[in-house]
Amino acid sequence: DGSTSCTSTACEKTVCEIGRVLEVVRGTEEQCCPQHTCMPEALPLIKGAAAPPCPSAKLAECGEFQEMKTITGPDNCPRYVCECVSTCPLREPAPVLDAGEELVTVTKGCCSTQVKQCKPENCPKQEKCADYLEAKVNLETRDACCPQFVCELPQDKCIYTMKNVEVGTTSVKNIGETWSDGPCESCSCEAGVGSKGGQSKTPESVCSVTRCDLSSKTRNEVSYVMSNTTVPGECCAVFSKIACKTGEAGNQLIKQIGETWKSSSDLCKTLSCVSKEAAGTHYYL
Repeated sequence: DGSTSCTSTACEKTVCEIGRVLEVVRGTEEQCCPQHTCMPEALPLIKGAAAPPCPSAKLAECGEFQEMKTITGPDNCPRYVCECVSTCPLREPAPVLDAGEELVTVTKGCCSTQVKQCKPENCPKQEKCADYLEAKVNLETRDACCPQFVCELPQDKCIYTMKNVEVGTTSVKNIGETWSDGPCESCSCEAGVGSKGGQSKTPESVCSVTRCDLSSKTRNEVSYVMSNTTVPGECCAVFSKIACKTGEAGNQLIKQIGETWKSSSDLCKTLSCVSKEAAGTHYYL
């Protein structure tokens, strides 16, 4: 005899968390086991009513070592999210390090990376500029971890190298400053005169030399033996008479102080070389 046997399918029961309600997924109502989804209480589906349209999904802006994936949100609408890549790429060869740089491993994010980090305390020491020079950053290295400096002449000061005393010593002088290079040369730092185009010239050192008056010495040398004395700090020597001359030019005799002699033109006349003092100066006749 024919017989009838029946089987029943047990549908999986979905339990929603607090704050969500169980709703039938549209289009599965006629199935033996309709599909269900948990929806926020604020957005329950009205049975028999059309589901509201899903908003346009906005593409996600993923970071390094992330990839964009699509998921279904609690409103049963697709969304784009960023997730870490399943496999991190192989590390690239270590970059060339410049002075002061170190290679540091950064573990933040999806995959660890190695980056160059500047450590100014590791920069090599540079030689200091001479006192009269200014240190300026080399523009080609201003963005480097360890900028290089070049020593340049200051544009608003005079640079002077001594020629007479302390020979070879170089110093910086401000505009308007005066100084001496030995007892006979005085100098000053003068502002540069503007050139065509409106640009001012670099200041320059202007020096003048004291010329000593030797006319008195030249006149007295005809009749006297002259001696010169140089006073420390003074430019011009002090000349004094130390002996007398007698006779014609080219055939003169030297007579010391205290000597006497007969005049060649008048035998009755006796001459003597004596020292006379007037106002602190010695004269010889």
